[in-house]
Amino acid sequence: GHEFPTMVRKFEAKPIRAFLTTATHDMENCAGDWFLLDQEMDKALKFSGYDYQFRIIEGRHVQGYAEHWQEAMAYLWKDWPERVKAGPSAPRAQEILVPNEGWQLVAEGFKSTRGPACNANGEVFFADTSNNKIHRIDLDGKVSEFVADAGQAHCVSIGADGKLYTVSEKSGKLMSYDTAGKGSVVMDGILGHSILARPDGGLYVTSNGDKPNEPGKVWFVKDGKKTGGLQNTFVNLGLSLGTAIAGSLLIASLGAHIGAGLNSIPGLSQQELSKVSVSVTDNLAIVSDAQLEAALNTTTATPAQKDAALSLNRDARAGALQSSLWGVAAFEAIGLFMAWRLPRQKVGSLEPPVEIAV
Repeated sequence: GHEFPTMVRKFEAKPIRAFLTTATHDMENCAGDWFLLDQEMDKALKFSGYDYQFRIIEGRHVQGYAEHWQEAMAYLWKDWPERVKAGPSAPRAQEILVPNEGWQLVAEGFKSTRGPACNANGEVFFADTSNNKIHRIDLDGKVSEFVADAGQAHCVSIGADGKLYTVSEKSGKLMSYDTAGKGSVVMDGILGHSILARPDGGLYVTSNGDKPNEPGKVWFVKDGKKTGGLQNTFVNLGLSLGTAIAGSLLIASLGAHIGAGLNSIPGLSQQELSKVSVSVTDNLAIVSDAQLEAALNTTTATPAQKDAALSLNRDARAGALQSSLWGVAAFEAIGLFMAWRLPRQKVGSLEPPVEIAV
């Protein structure tokens, strides 16, 4: 229920009257704190103008229900049989809602509708994805077919030029339609899920990942070209390069530590060192104690020399990891130093230069 306060703030107020009580020491566990959440709901109901009462009671779970039952019933049933009226809603909702006007059914029988979008004249357009059509609702509330074949459009938006724009997850086409419903391809090869037209003529298009659990992208489209959306590519590329660099540093550092350490063990001949090195390099780059011990067993190393080599291997792994992390940190510092020159403005946020006649 932690989503409810946010939903109350975002959506139009409903004709609901409520009497709420909460205890200061209500349930508190790994899932959260009920008392804190109840206070969030109190603020949300007030923000959206609901008719309600909120009582904070000292105590634990279900504290005060019986004591406030009579007060709650009197409050909830006041003015009966007059119906409960909805509050004014949140400030943002008040900007678009018509005062004292309820909702009216315009059309029904659709299985899946997407949109809707409104043009400057007040006409509303929406995609009927089940029937592959786009419909228009005129100023009289009449629904008519605007596009007979919507090209499997998934979403619609109205641009500043008055054209209707659609995207499709299936066809990969971004289309525009004039006021007569004639379509033209703006761009191909963009599997769009949602679309939003900007006042400057640009379009934001969202797309889902190509694979399950893969993050989606947001594209900015203008003049038939798209930008953005590469952020995930660069992130993945950076992660791959970072992993490769860290792995290379780790292997190189590990080899240097073990090589220097084995040479420092007294009594091991060059032939025995060579046998150990070949056996180790034929296995994993980071060698476990068991692998190293197996390689040492093929030599004439004494138990003391084996113990020294195993101890050396453990120290080498720790030293190699530390060295590689320092190397990665150095690369990151260089990257941060070079990145300060990258632009910090969003695409389309800068005003075009103004020409001044001299």
